[in-house]
Amino acid sequence: MTAEARWRSWSGVKKRLRASAATEELARAKIVAKTLEGGHAMQLTKASTIDDLATEWIETIRIEGRRREATIEAYERDIRSLIFPALGGVRLGEISSPLLE
Repeated sequence: MTAEARWRSWSGVKKRLRASAATEELARAKIVAKTLEGGHAMQLTKASTIDDLATEWIETIRIEGRRREATIEAYERDIRSLIFPALGGVRLGEISSPLLE
């Protein structure tokens, strides 16, 4: 069996991933493993919340080390004060354009 996926890292790099294995489930597991190679990868699902996403994103940009700590702290402050109160508990699978408008 073969599984394919398109994947974009948080730095914006797009990749097409392909893996083969005896079963589709094992092929998918290989794709997940490929996304974890070479650095931190988020483990989010449709049941994850915007709070989870924001927390993972902050951790990822901190690990990448491309932004100053003061910048990351400003992002955290804005997320806590502007996004979490309104949308923090919303599940990723429930996000829609009308909800965000």
